[in-house]
Amino acid sequence: ADGAFTVNFGSVELVFASLAGYVPPVATSEQNINSDFLMDSDGVIFGYRGNSTSIVIPQSLPVTTVTASVDDMDECIEIVDEETEEQKRDWCESIEDNALEWYKEYLESPEDFEEVFSFITFNVQQTNQSHNVTEIGDDALYERGITSVDFSQATSLITIGRSAFDRNSISTVILPYSVETIKEDAFNNNPLTTVVIGDSTNGSNLEKICESAFYPGKNENDEPYPALTSVTIYRSSTGVEIDEKAFVNYDISSSWHPVG
Repeated sequence: ADGAFTVNFGSVELVFASLAGYVPPVATSEQNINSDFLMDSDGVIFGYRGNSTSIVIPQSLPVTTVTASVDDMDECIEIVDEETEEQKRDWCESIEDNALEWYKEYLESPEDFEEVFSFITFNVQQTNQSHNVTEIGDDALYERGITSVDFSQATSLITIGRSAFDRNSISTVILPYSVETIKEDAFNNNPLTTVVIGDSTNGSNLEKICESAFYPGKNENDEPYPALTSVTIYRSSTGVEIDEKAFVNYDISSSWHPVG
C-alpha cells in the first residue's frame, strides 16, 4: 500500500500503511441476513446455530429475543444451594429475568445443561427488528470447527470478544477497519498464518489488542501450531495499545504504537 512501512519481529513481518486516501465509512443497507447467527438488541452476536465451517459475518442481523420459563419450580428449588426456602424460590424465579444469560450457558453445552436444568424451557425468536453487528460476543463461536471467516461485510463491527473464535481451524484473519478492540484469546488455538487489520482505503480504527488475542496455541492433540508468518496492521489515527503477549511468541510491548 502507498506509504506503508515494514517492521520485523523475529520471523514476523508487520506492515503498517499510511492513511493517505482515507475515506470516511459509509452506511450500507441491510444485507445477507443469516438466521444461524443469534444477536441481541445491542448488536452483539452471542451464538451460532449453523453447521457450516466457512462463515460470513453479515453487516446486519435480525434481533433475537430469548425468554425462559421454569416448568417445575419444585425441581428447581431442590437443586438450589441457598439457605432458606424463600432464597431458593427467588433464585429460581430469577431465571426468567435472566433468560439470555441462561441461554448462552445452554448454547455452550446443550446436553450437559439439560442434564441439570431439564426444568428450564427456552423460547427463541428472531424479530423483524434488525441491527448492525457491532460485536462478536465472548465465546460466541468457540470450538465450532470453523475453517474460514469472512468479515468483509461487517463494516460496523467494533469488538471481537474474549475467546470469540477460540479453538477452531482458522488460518487467515482479515478484520475490517471498523474494529477497535480485540479481546483476550479472541483467535487463540487456531493454525494462524496471516492477520490483517484494516485496509489501504480506510486505514483502521484499532485501539487495543489484548493478551493472547492471536496466539496460535495448540491443536486437539496438544501439538503447537506453526508460528504466524504475516501480520499487517493499517495505521490508526488514535494509536494502538498492543499487549506484550498479544502475539505471545513475539516481542511486541504494550507501550508500542503503530502511529507516529
